[in-house]
Amino acid sequence: NNLMLDKFKVMWKDKEDRRYIIRFSVIFIGVIAATIFYYLSANAPQQNVAKSFSAALGRLDTMKASSTFSATSDKDATQIFSEYFNTPSVKQFYAKLYTNYKFTTQTITVSESSATCDVDITLPNIKGAMADLFASGTGISGTQWTNLYKSDASAQVFDALSKAYDSGKLSLETVTVKLKMVSEDGGWKIVFDKDLLDQISGGAFTLLLH
Repeated sequence: NNLMLDKFKVMWKDKEDRRYIIRFSVIFIGVIAATIFYYLSANAPQQNVAKSFSAALGRLDTMKASSTFSATSDKDATQIFSEYFNTPSVKQFYAKLYTNYKFTTQTITVSESSATCDVDITLPNIKGAMADLFASGTGISGTQWTNLYKSDASAQVFDALSKAYDSGKLSLETVTVKLKMVSEDGGWKIVFDKDLLDQISGGAFTLLLH
């Protein structure tokens, strides 16, 4: 270390060497600053959209969450999200779930007008719990299960799930979701589809939609 310091002092005394050191330092600092600026400018908008979506979802504010959706989103998925999540039994159930809801933004990849944002979501395994309900028998016919999304029996199912959650019978699991985004109207929007709908519902809509 002392040898390097002595060498630096010798170079600093020489006018040409001093100019070289200054030029190199300016270029080096400039490159570092440009890299940091690029990283922040490239990633901050997508991360902010993901956080806005997450915050709205945590409050079950479907209108606020929908404001982050792209016009290219799946129409059926957005309709189910905005309508079904607001039905009393479903909303009451997910209000409980989202008290322990975790939504952690990870890697963001930007490619011109599109981007992906890897997000870790921790929720109970609702799909498994619903499968257990189906296997144990709930008084709901097979036809009602097949069309559960449009059936009054959905209230019965979510009431049963709510009781299971209260008794601690729903195990938590963390899944990594890729939020797909597009540059749209001067900003970034989430491409909402049935896969994302299923992920944020803990797998419930796989059964509800089939």
